Amino acid sequence: MKQSELFMYHVQVDTKDKGRLSVIVLSPDDEQAFDYAERELEKHYLSAPELTEAALFEKRRVQAGSGYVVDNPEMVAASPKPAYTTENYKDWGAFI
Repeated sequence: MKQSELFMYHVQVDTKDKGRLSVIVLSPDDEQAFDYAERELEKHYLSAPELTEAALFEKRRVQAGSGYVVDNPEMVAASPKPAYTTENYKDWGAFI
């Protein structure tokens, strides 16, 4: 593995009070990905949820143009309305 090579990890964690959560992190290896996921949860919540299990759901090499498609209707339905949409902006190049 190259020194600068990074991977995008989708880690799913089960918590005692919040149920299953998805955490996306960038990391050079699997072990650090779990540490980073736990750290992100601590930063996101005032009181970090108690974890009961964590699993590596997906791992992808990161390069320009990398990304995820979230195909979970429950997650999408619960998401707030986006600030930027194709209706608001015709030139998506403005975001790059």
